[in-house]
Amino acid sequence: MNENKNIQQIIDDLNSLGKGRIGNLAVTCGKAIKELSNPAALNAYLHIPGLTPESYIDGNKRYREYLSGFLKKLGFENKSDGIRGTGFITVFTETDEIICIGAIRYLGNVLGYAAAVVSLPETGAVPLSDGMSLVISQIEARINTILAPARPSSLEILAGRLLDGLSKIGVCAICVKPETPAHIVISIARTDKETSVCEVEELPYEELDQVKTGTVLNKNEISLSWPDVAGIETGIWIRDSQNRLIAFGFSDKKLLNKTARDKIDRQLELSADGDIEYILKSFEKLKANFKQMVNSERAAAVTETAVTVNHVINNPLTAILGNTQLLLMNKDKLSKETVSKLETIEKSAIQIREVTNKLMTIIEPVRKHYASGLQMIDIEKSKKKSDEEK
Repeated sequence: MNENKNIQQIIDDLNSLGKGRIGNLAVTCGKAIKELSNPAALNAYLHIPGLTPESYIDGNKRYREYLSGFLKKLGFENKSDGIRGTGFITVFTETDEIICIGAIRYLGNVLGYAAAVVSLPETGAVPLSDGMSLVISQIEARINTILAPARPSSLEILAGRLLDGLSKIGVCAICVKPETPAHIVISIARTDKETSVCEVEELPYEELDQVKTGTVLNKNEISLSWPDVAGIETGIWIRDSQNRLIAFGFSDKKLLNKTARDKIDRQLELSADGDIEYILKSFEKLKANFKQMVNSERAAAVTETAVTVNHVINNPLTAILGNTQLLLMNKDKLSKETVSKLETIEKSAIQIREVTNKLMTIIEPVRKHYASGLQMIDIEKSKKKSDEEK
């Protein structure tokens, strides 16, 4: 009963994540998996186009390194342009661990992944595969909500992009007020590498409608635009091409100069197409790599199958081969017919072992027709790892 209660609490937390805030989804995903299934190590990575990539790694050092090496072999890298697609795979390793990897998607596009390893027997309240599936589905639901049109989070994406682009000139805070709906104002500030985001409710909205581009913020506007944030010395109001009123906060009054104004204007020009359009364009770029994503899914499936084959088949195969070779050491005492049959068994066992070894090296599977509309992997024609990669 207590376990079910804890699980329900985690689900409730995920469902209500931030009330529209983007938050740190990679951390949320990783911590939820940790609470549900108690893996030895885990890695959660997420990149929503327009925002800084997120990564969360936790767990035993040895298992973290083990998981990292496994992910690298499958082509997973923490790069905004290097995410390769996969569905959801579960691998049983030769050393009695379970590795689960699940893609985090939005509109069919891979935004990131969650991966974890647990040593057998599993000790979590929920089996790793079930716990990860549950968490990923909730994270995807949250992303769908976040990226829906006309959500406050679209303003948060804009503010985050502007802050990333202007931090080098001393901009440490952004506050965005759209033309409509007039009552929503998003504030974001970054100090000591920590980012805070909130919806501002106390700004004098009617007065702000009269504010002109280039107006310097007064102390009251600074305190209301970024509540509970210290270190913002001055700021300036800018109205962009979509009639959004945006406040840019600086950590030093000397940094607010003509050069800064020019860079702000340039950054706003880059965002002129709007945030949803920017996201859609980013997704179109991901779709252009669809073939690569499909190939990666196939390779991951082959790897899963190969590991399973090695784990389940090679142990009894080794016993068969070993005992056969022991008998053949005394073939002078055996009949020719028995020796012939034993040599056939030995040859067949060696062939099976070679096939399983080749499966483990495939990185780009090639398929061929088998029978009744089915297809099979062409082991010889499939691209394999080089000797340096093995």
